Amino acid sequence: MKIFLLLGYQSVDNLTVLSVAAGKKHKSITEILAKCPEVDVNKASLSGITPLLMVAEVGWPDILDILLQRCAIVDPIPSGKRAEEYKIAGSTPLIGATKYNNSECVKCLLEYHANPNHQNHFGISALMLAAEQGYFECVKLLIQAGADIDLAPSGPLALIMNIYGQTPLFCAAKEGRTDIVKYLLDRGANPSVQNHYGISALWIPSQRGMLKVVELLLNAGAETHVAPFGNQTDKLNITGWTPLYAAMKSRKFDAVKLLLKYGADPNAITKYCSTPFLLASEICDLDIIEACIEAGADLDFAPSGYDADNLNITGQTALFMATLKDRINIVKFLIEKGAQVNIQNRYGVSPLLLCSESGNRELVQILIEAGANVNITPQGELAEENFLVGQTPLFVAAKKGHVEICEYLIQNGADVNAVTMTGASPLYTAIEEDHLEVVVLLIRCGADVNQSLKVQIAHDLQIENQTPLFCACAKGFQDIVEYLIEQGADVNGIEN
Repeated sequence: MKIFLLLGYQSVDNLTVLSVAAGKKHKSITEILAKCPEVDVNKASLSGITPLLMVAEVGWPDILDILLQRCAIVDPIPSGKRAEEYKIAGSTPLIGATKYNNSECVKCLLEYHANPNHQNHFGISALMLAAEQGYFECVKLLIQAGADIDLAPSGPLALIMNIYGQTPLFCAAKEGRTDIVKYLLDRGANPSVQNHYGISALWIPSQRGMLKVVELLLNAGAETHVAPFGNQTDKLNITGWTPLYAAMKSRKFDAVKLLLKYGADPNAITKYCSTPFLLASEICDLDIIEACIEAGADLDFAPSGYDADNLNITGQTALFMATLKDRINIVKFLIEKGAQVNIQNRYGVSPLLLCSESGNRELVQILIEAGANVNITPQGELAEENFLVGQTPLFVAAKKGHVEICEYLIQNGADVNAVTMTGASPLYTAIEEDHLEVVVLLIRCGADVNQSLKVQIAHDLQIENQTPLFCACAKGFQDIVEYLIEQGADVNGIEN
């Protein structure tokens, strides 16, 4: 039968009776055996477990002292396949004692000159363990004994475990161990340390909103511009995320403000062409947007390039995003700060076109009063591919039946007879969608009731020369037909 000991080791590992007694926490028996002169205090199990390792993990400093006085090897190192299976390869008694926060055992082992800088099979040192777990007393003992404050795991196994480059400070910071972070920084730990992927000690506390840790690191000179990179971070979609961007993404706004106060860049660009400021605009938090602008955010930065194209965000400024989300207060604020109102995305769509289509009358007014071009239309290859060329704000408002917006646009100079690349006018599209009120408004304001589709694309689409009346007849919209006839529509027009 397999017997599992308290700490998970098995009898089939050929543990000595001394190790078994210690593992079962039979202290008096362990002490008797430790003092017995016939007992080999350095006899290891098949996986390399010695009595000293077992006693150190259980946490009996007095028995540890007995074994060490009997010349127990202070740094026995388990190795081999069994040690790897039990995940103890390279773990000395000092690492074992630290793992279970047995500070008195740590002190005893260090007095017998245990190596404070030994790293186990994965590159983990006693100080790294103590810092991550928050064992402050162990941290102090190890550093006082000469532990390397910036020692970090390296090598292929550390990569597999995703701990490559994680110093004790990095580990303490990511777990929010404020007292240990301060202690390590006071003793010269590198505040700008990065792991193998470029994630800094500041990054995770910023992402998690650990304000005290973030402030300690910033006061110690931690760099705010460092960002992750490489294939692994690409998979996690965090390439180029600075601590500020990470804090913004997780909506830790107090951390965001703190980072900005210490000079974090609101214009730092991620792999996918976003910035902390653009993200703030997407989140639509006015307080944070204002903080970013005060820190020097580029109001009119817009994503561009291959990745931005793939994500369909090319040309979308902060104002564009705020308009997209119908955030009137943010649109007003950005305009007051000088944001360009006639910006267009990769399809040529402008903020005014967006809100004219969505039906936000107040936004339409705000943009026009700020100088938005009422006759702006999409241009370019993508606009052509999607038949957007020539679609003015009035055209899209007419198509959606937004009468008040149509009227306001016309009052501010919108061309009622402007045509799209297919030759369609605002009147034609209003008829197509059966918006009689819009039809009446447009004709009253000068729309040509006999304007027909006369461009090459209309010819190619076999709709050339179709008039508004022809469209209404084809759709069966009787009220519109009657109104068009009343307004002088040519009843003898023919389809080409």
